[in-house]
Amino acid sequence: MKKLLFTASLLATSLLFVGCQSTNDSENASENKTQNDTDKEKLEIVTSFYPIYEFTKEIVGDEANVSMLIPASIEPHDWEPAAKDLELIQNADALVFNNENMETWIDEIQNTVDTTNLAIIDASEGIELLPFSEGSHEHEHEHDHDHEEEAHDHEGGTHSHEGEAHDHEGESHNHEGETHDHEGHDHDEHGHHHEFDPHL
Repeated sequence: MKKLLFTASLLATSLLFVGCQSTNDSENASENKTQNDTDKEKLEIVTSFYPIYEFTKEIVGDEANVSMLIPASIEPHDWEPAAKDLELIQNADALVFNNENMETWIDEIQNTVDTTNLAIIDASEGIELLPFSEGSHEHEHEHDHDHEEEAHDHEGGTHSHEGEAHDHEGESHNHEGETHDHEGHDHDEHGHHHEFDPHL
């Protein structure tokens, strides 16, 4: 009888250990499946250019895969989407861009790509944009205002002026007739024909 009791007890203990082990295995398998599902379920977000990319990455953290369309070496105004870019956007869950004044190609995307499963996010939505004015958009123009004919070099010469009276106080260097009018400067070559400044 002791032998039977011992065998039954050993069998029960063995079943208990096997049961616990299979529970741990299923928990591990379940955790691995959840991790794999999480990787597969990460959102695919496409952004237009670097500031929007960085902004989006900071917001989503590790919850989504974020990619950027426009390489850093290309001006966002000048970029146009290629077929591979359209495919990347089509396969994404979301497209984040600055605004239609900056990314003028966004209308083309909306007309070309099936947006049924694509969230298109205008990052400037809800932000009060500043009105565009000629003075608010500075470029490094080569405005050469050459005043060489106005130069008065009194130190460079070796002239003897002894006995000559030079009244420099009475001299007038009047520049009133000279104007540097930039109001008529045409910024059309920069492609800015918008009501709002797209750079803000």
